[in-house]
Amino acid sequence: VPNPPPPPATVVEGAENFRMLGIPPDAEYDEVQAAVTNLKEKYAGDTKKLLKIDVAKDKIAELRLRQRVSGTFGVTAEVAARDRTIQTFENQALNRAVAKATPSFVRKVPKMWKPFWKIDELYANRKDRELQRAHVKMAATYGAGFCALAVFFPGGINYIKFGAPLVLVSHMAQRGQPPVPKDGRGMSGAVRDPIYSDYLWGGFFLLVHSIAGNFVATQLAPYMPLLRPRQLRFIVGTACMALADTVWQPHQGNN
Repeated sequence: VPNPPPPPATVVEGAENFRMLGIPPDAEYDEVQAAVTNLKEKYAGDTKKLLKIDVAKDKIAELRLRQRVSGTFGVTAEVAARDRTIQTFENQALNRAVAKATPSFVRKVPKMWKPFWKIDELYANRKDRELQRAHVKMAATYGAGFCALAVFFPGGINYIKFGAPLVLVSHMAQRGQPPVPKDGRGMSGAVRDPIYSDYLWGGFFLLVHSIAGNFVATQLAPYMPLLRPRQLRFIVGTACMALADTVWQPHQGNN
């Protein structure tokens, strides 16, 4: 029984590159190199043609590499599996090298990303989820309260503009920490020692969100003439800081 005819050229992956070099789709490396050398000699001086030849050669090399790794051309499944293992090992080694070269304080940042919409995914314990939701609600209450003060009492912005970040940074630093035990009268029965690194991280996140909020307020100012620019900057900036309090958790003691 004769072998079935090869598929049309348009069906073969990268067919245009093989046609450019004048070689069959199953050409070996030596055939590709020979075709490239002959074509470069033939079209010496034609920059555009030489560029197309180099592009076709590079794309064929990429195709052959993919085929080798996937085991679809010229190698057995065992060789392809070994290639994939080596590639995975090299990727892991690169990741380890990058992680080792990255300062420790930078590596902490992704671990502090605790957005409120992922509470159910991040916390398996029901009590932890309840505490997180309570924290988010309180952050929203603080943000809404300060924004309302700025709307109805614009003259007090000079005072509350210092109070808002202080309240929010203190609140953010407490996120993720166990609640303070209370005595029989419902009052705090102990004083928690502050973790200054949590306050520093909280201040950093609030500063970044505040800068972003000021930029957004500047863009919104022409469309909101009912609010003074100073009011709008404070409201949007405070809203962004309150948002930061719901998506970042500097304290990592329980995670």
